[in-house]
Amino acid sequence: MKRHTAKQYAAALYEATKDVKGEALDAALKAFAGILKRERALRLFDLVLREYELYAKKQLGEVTLSVTTKVPLSSGNKKMLMEIFSGTTEIKEVADPTILGGMKVRAGDVVYDGTVRTQLLKLRNRLLA
Repeated sequence: MKRHTAKQYAAALYEATKDVKGEALDAALKAFAGILKRERALRLFDLVLREYELYAKKQLGEVTLSVTTKVPLSSGNKKMLMEIFSGTTEIKEVADPTILGGMKVRAGDVVYDGTVRTQLLKLRNRLLA
């Protein structure tokens, strides 16, 4: 039997319940729990919930950015990121003291690495090529 990923379960749950309310929603959630149990995937439950939230936000056009920097973002930088990534609803800041400068931005499955270290490595590779 082919195993499904947490992302696949999350997408299926979202699509099956996006327009469902009340008792029908309760029944759909119980049925989904039954599927996870039958497929021996209950261990994925927490991950499925996280993936569900990400999938739902994506379907609604919302983006949560994860921004890694050495120091906290200024309000100007936050505003700039919100403008660049239109539809952004939340910026989650991660402090990393090993970063020399710049920032790394994760938007969904895409990572934009503008750290000084990465830029220097790219420059070195171009010079050696």
